[in-house]
Amino acid sequence: MNQFSVRAQISINLGFVFIKSFFLLLSIWLADYMLSAATMGFVLLLRRQSAFWGNLLQLGLSQSLQKFYPSNPDLNSRLRLWCVFVRWVGVTALAVFLISVLFGQQLSLLFFGRPNRELALAFSIYVAGVSLGFMAYSSWMVEFKFIHSNIIDWLNGSLIFVFCIFIGSKFSDTYFSFLLALLTLISSIFSLFWFIRQQDFHISHFGISWTFDKPIFYYSLTRGLTAFADIGTITIGPWILKDSPVQAGYLIIAYTVLRVAQTLIMPVS
Repeated sequence: MNQFSVRAQISINLGFVFIKSFFLLLSIWLADYMLSAATMGFVLLLRRQSAFWGNLLQLGLSQSLQKFYPSNPDLNSRLRLWCVFVRWVGVTALAVFLISVLFGQQLSLLFFGRPNRELALAFSIYVAGVSLGFMAYSSWMVEFKFIHSNIIDWLNGSLIFVFCIFIGSKFSDTYFSFLLALLTLISSIFSLFWFIRQQDFHISHFGISWTFDKPIFYYSLTRGLTAFADIGTITIGPWILKDSPVQAGYLIIAYTVLRVAQTLIMPVS
């Protein structure tokens, strides 16, 4: 990568930092303006919980992809590793969906303070979309396709949420959750499918082993747990307030504004 391209990529990333931060704040303002207080609080709690558990669900493999994919000189070996990682995240996502089918009311009561099987199903779909979105983001990052990676991060971070607010402001909590979850899952799967279609991959996906080396496993475990704990610090508070979604929503807004401020300050630093 030449000097011009490096500068261009840095500019792209900085530009998207401001765009994503603006749309995140816009989504909060629109949610407060167009949704009822209770719906806004519940949806923000759903997004926070989904980010929390979606981060755990991807098992730290998105971080491992960024470390081990670029360091492998062989294209087919890199793509084998990519396929194994995506498979494992897909399997864990499917497992969460099956758990929500079997224990939907219990999960909904635990996470949202009300026993609703449909909400649990929407939550599991959303978690799957978020976890696969992490993989899609890292997939484009390791190929230095920063526009693509930022677009998927922008979509799943705020843009889809803004779209759902405009077309689903009159929906019930359940319908709104399903709309948000399905669009997130579709965008993540499409991004992953698009990524593999761009690669010159000559090996059948079905002939690839499910295993990977122990150093990758330990790296994934430590990075995954660290990220999980980091997001957990801003998830526990709203979860404690799950029986009062309005208060939980405003607490999440406060956390979000602080995170956005940190995000904007870092590039300047």
